[in-house]
Order: sequence, then C-alpha cells, then structure tokens
Amino acid sequence: MYAVVTVVNIDPAHSDEAQKHLEEQVVPMIKQTPGFVQGHWARDDAAGKGYGMVFYESEQDARNQLASLQQMAPGGPGPGVTWEVRTVGEVVVEAKR
Repeated sequence: MYAVVTVVNIDPAHSDEAQKHLEEQVVPMIKQTPGFVQGHWARDDAAGKGYGMVFYESEQDARNQLASLQQMAPGGPGPGVTWEVRTVGEVVVEAKR
C-alpha cells in the first residue's frame, strides 16, 4: 500500500471556507480515484496547517493521484490553502486497534 502525504498552509481568514471545500469537493473527488483505500485529514489551527494522508492500493495509483493534484491545483487545493508538501511514500508499518 502507498500513501499520498500532503501538508498545506491554511490562511486563518479562510479556514471555514477551506473546511467546506475539503468536505464538499476534495474528499468526494478523492474517493472516486482509482485504487483509493482510505483517507485521513487533520488540521492544526494554532499552526495554520492541514495534513492529509490518502492510501492507495498501488504505488502507480498513488503517483497518478499526486500528478493529478499537481495539475489540477498547482497553487493549492482550495481557497486560502497553499501546498507545503506533496509526496508519495510506501506504507511500511500499520497499527490498528
């Protein structure tokens, strides 16, 4: 399994708008991508950061999604949001309850 890992900067003036965009636009689109397994997004308002980790069945599926993100949203994935990190990594350890 592979993950697309993202870190974004969120302008505090747009945090509500960014949250709505994530829930209504980004997540539904991501769920439709080939090889999608699951995704998790977190926000740290104090730091003005957002973190995403979206899991895919294969490295190629993850790399395709990363390329799509870079093409569709070169500056950032939503209003008041700019990319800091976008990368693909292999999931090497997993822990579940």
